[in-house]
Amino acid sequence: MELLSTNYGGADETEKSQELWNVGDNICVRSNEPGFLDPWPNIVKTTSMLHCDGDSMRILVCSENTGNHLLAPGAVQSLDVEDAELREVNPGHPLRPAGSTITIQAMTWGPKVLEGDEYYAYVYACHLSEAKVKFTNEAFGRGVDTWPNKHKSGVIFYIVDGEDEIRQLAGQEGTKVRF
Repeated sequence: MELLSTNYGGADETEKSQELWNVGDNICVRSNEPGFLDPWPNIVKTTSMLHCDGDSMRILVCSENTGNHLLAPGAVQSLDVEDAELREVNPGHPLRPAGSTITIQAMTWGPKVLEGDEYYAYVYACHLSEAKVKFTNEAFGRGVDTWPNKHKSGVIFYIVDGEDEIRQLAGQEGTKVRF
């Protein structure tokens, strides 16, 4: 198991999570006390973490106080916890347009993994036009508040052509960020 990239409430916490959460061959995500500085005081935050097990890339997203999530090598285990999701991802969405210099690996909005074509099309269009990505319910919730009455953060995990490093474009709800 290799922890590739971690975001907590809109802040890149990859290095710190690699120090704190690697436990032998496992990864232990601590949502109650993650060990990071609070980037967004008095707001319930989510953790989005991209990791791999051999050739399988996976993403975990969970809100604060959903407990400890022990990720072990082998089959993806379901999480029977509200506001937490673990799934395998297939990097390199088929909607990657000609001219794009990035490949999106996975995306989250609040405690949900985003998989619909419209999300990828929107982010790739922003990248190609050099427009800012708007982290809003309109862009990532299909116009619906997907986590009612809670402020959300979103994360786009991607790779720049010719590089191996996973990068993040992240924003808290209501912000606009450019690649």
